Amino acid sequence: MKKQCILFVSLLVMTCKLYAVTGQEVANLLSPAASKYGTNALNPRLSVVEQNASISEWNAVFPMAKVFVIDNSKNLVGVKDSDIINAMNALEKANTDLTNAVKVARGISTVDGLKKQRTILENIKKNLVAATNKLSGISMTLANKKDAKNLILTIGRVMEQMIQVIDGGITAKMDAIIPKAPSRPAPALPNG
Repeated sequence: MKKQCILFVSLLVMTCKLYAVTGQEVANLLSPAASKYGTNALNPRLSVVEQNASISEWNAVFPMAKVFVIDNSKNLVGVKDSDIINAMNALEKANTDLTNAVKVARGISTVDGLKKQRTILENIKKNLVAATNKLSGISMTLANKKDAKNLILTIGRVMEQMIQVIDGGITAKMDAIIPKAPSRPAPALPNG
């Protein structure tokens, strides 16, 4: 009995530690990771290792957010809210698609190929916005579900910003590929 009591208390303490993370704490981790991802993922001045490190940092924080959202999407009897779960699934798909788009964009050296990646980014953004807009129109009563909803909306905003910065990186890469018109020599001065 004593061993069972000690085991129960130990599990309770560990559970309390796991749930000590708030939505705001997770959101505070997301913003700097997203900023590095957006800025560094396609930065030609950085090595691929440094570019990948920024993606890895984001991909380490994103699952923490997912766990928080799923854990806080439950009602009083433990049933997960389908609207929250569907929005989180949409964000997860957008995250995977974004990472793949960035990796593909690195290897593309034609303007047409980069234009195609920009179209893919635009589609990712549209799907992301649709998922967050749908969730933002739904009212939540329980505090934990409100926290999950707010974190999803935060993730959506952060990912939109990432997409915008990455799109700028692709545009800069396109500009570097497009040949510039040769400059004309200055007209000769008349001798006179």
